[in-house]
Amino acid sequence: MRTTQLQVGNEPIDVWIAETYPQRQLGLMWVQAWEMADNQGMLFVFEPGHRGSFWMKNTLIPLDVAFIQDNGDIVHTDRMEPLSLDPHGPVGPYRFALELWAGTLDRLGVYPGDSIRIPDTVLQP
Repeated sequence: MRTTQLQVGNEPIDVWIAETYPQRQLGLMWVQAWEMADNQGMLFVFEPGHRGSFWMKNTLIPLDVAFIQDNGDIVHTDRMEPLSLDPHGPVGPYRFALELWAGTLDRLGVYPGDSIRIPDTVLQP
């Protein structure tokens, strides 16, 4: 799986890029707390205008999720509890979803309306 670094708030975050259907389907399922550092996460890449929800089936760690449009604007954030089947997602379309340790978005002061620059390399195969 490819990786990249995003600037989230004022902090660099190393992310795994989930860009294929199998990678997005697996996401961070089964990842143990010791396998993910505080400055790590996963960036899900979809086609423009994607709609859909996230859930935490088989996900063992609590996560924040930020739903991001093509231009990098965050349209929705949410906190997701481990092993929950509750759906999480924005009302409208998005292009990217960024999952981080729960509490990271608040700690960094990142909220809907803020932007995260998505590197061009993310969109290149």
